[in-house]
Amino acid sequence: MDRIVLFLFLFNFSLLSMARDPLPAESIGDVLTDFQYESQYTIVDDNENSSSWSSCWTYNRVIETTFPNMQEPLDVNLQMYVPNRKSLGDEEVPVVFILPPVGGANFLDRNMAETFCDNKIAAIIISNDFANIDSQSNGSLLPPEDHGQALHRAVAGVKATMAMVTDDLNLNQKKMGIFGASLGGILGSFAMTTQKEIAAGYFIVAGGDIPNILAHSQQEDVARIRRKRMAAENIETKEEYETYIRNYVTLDPIDLGLTMLPETIKMVISKRDDAVPTENQYNLHQAFGEPEADYSNDGHVDTVVGSLLFGNSRRRIANFFKDRFKVDNPRPAIFEFLNSLAIYQN
Repeated sequence: MDRIVLFLFLFNFSLLSMARDPLPAESIGDVLTDFQYESQYTIVDDNENSSSWSSCWTYNRVIETTFPNMQEPLDVNLQMYVPNRKSLGDEEVPVVFILPPVGGANFLDRNMAETFCDNKIAAIIISNDFANIDSQSNGSLLPPEDHGQALHRAVAGVKATMAMVTDDLNLNQKKMGIFGASLGGILGSFAMTTQKEIAAGYFIVAGGDIPNILAHSQQEDVARIRRKRMAAENIETKEEYETYIRNYVTLDPIDLGLTMLPETIKMVISKRDDAVPTENQYNLHQAFGEPEADYSNDGHVDTVVGSLLFGNSRRRIANFFKDRFKVDNPRPAIFEFLNSLAIYQN
């Protein structure tokens, strides 16, 4: 407990210079409560693509789930990479969830999943477009309330996948991690802030203060959606657009930074990024207690490619998770402390 109190003191002190402050510790427990619902899932489609002698068994699986205030069930699309189950027998292996960037799962995500599998870590790519970026960029805009639902959908997808892991005899529910680049890192980091069972996270060019990112990102699809919305709502400036979006995006990974113990996180920050602006990446890094980070002088896409294209880079990522999985997950203690503050306050 002394360690947690010291962490909170140092953490709050480090936030004094942030442009957008996170929620106070006493309020975080109230937010966490909204995401502690019991998740259930149903497998609606399951296709195995591997032979019995393959080192890595792969599946394309669809599970269905629901979450509070949801009107229709959510289909969660999974690409699973599990070390050869025949060789594993009754052995359990850790698992890392991968959330892809805008555009969906690509060869870099699949290569990362295969590297995890080669290192005896199962990988599950959750390939939904939770933020509806692709559909709105290439089609009609959804109501602005949809922006705020992206985080809820992402957490629901992760929670349903976690529930599925619990029922899998070869996957270790006590050793779960999450990985994401760009949008995947933003959504994945928020999911981790709300789920104490996730023991480790690795985020590449992820940022905080989502309304500010949506207002200033130069990523092609995000910028196209912004132009459409500004035209539809007669919004003239990016600053006005940011104010508009803040009415609908009321949660942020920065808000729950106190749940993230720095030793459980690794980040990669681009110093020349205009897709997830560099300042937003620094803000998230600061909100998470300044965890270990690598810094790139390349732009957004080149930083992601440089982090994932080569085998030795992917193995370093796998080794980060392997090292974290060797120790007990420290996050439940901080959750219990924050929840106790919320209970005391109420």
